[in-house]
Amino acid sequence: RLGHRVELLERNDRLGGIPDTRIPTFRQPPGLLDRDLATIHASDRISLHFGQSLGDQLSLDGLLQEYDAVFLGVGLGKGRRPPILGFGGPTCSDALTFLARDAQPAESGSHLVVLGGGSVATDVAGVAARQGAQVTLVCPEPRESMPCLPSEQAELDAQGVQVLAGWLGRAIADGQLELVAVRGVEAGPRGPIFDLDEGQTRSLGFDRLVAAVGQDLDLDTAKALRIPRGADRLSVDPVTGR
Repeated sequence: RLGHRVELLERNDRLGGIPDTRIPTFRQPPGLLDRDLATIHASDRISLHFGQSLGDQLSLDGLLQEYDAVFLGVGLGKGRRPPILGFGGPTCSDALTFLARDAQPAESGSHLVVLGGGSVATDVAGVAARQGAQVTLVCPEPRESMPCLPSEQAELDAQGVQVLAGWLGRAIADGQLELVAVRGVEAGPRGPIFDLDEGQTRSLGFDRLVAAVGQDLDLDTAKALRIPRGADRLSVDPVTGR
């Protein structure tokens, strides 16, 4: 609209990103994403290039040399693993893996446990419930402080999802998730800090466990952006965004 020519470099073979591949269809008004993408496809000032990714075909230095300006909209496409002893294997996954359009669905009648209290956790719970699974959502916050929207909490109740608020997963063994009660949660410099009640624990059996505890940059993109391993922030100028 400002008269610039735009080269759009996309990793996948189509546009859409997370809204196209991970956000459940029941969360999106029918046809909304397709209409937005049709505007891009129809523009004579936007050239599309698919199969292009940082760290593989592209480098940050190369882009800065070739173009007058570069906007990075790579997103956080890697699901975060929880710090739970024993998390892994075929029965455990992150939320983005579970929500992929081609992911293995939850088995009808199976018990699926979701870790997390945000909107992505409710997406996982909603998808699994619609697939016929018995769903339990476990989150460290009290029910009234869950990060998800009140409407999403109401959906959990309507779908028959059991919510265990105020509990934190600590370890997995023999198909059982060990939980410890949480007295309080505070924001820390590198994530939440939990005040645990070690005298109050319980075990929860599951057939499948999905962690919805945040998202990260994938390793190749982080390397291409020269982000040190373990860092969770990218330093930018607050005015220019550079």
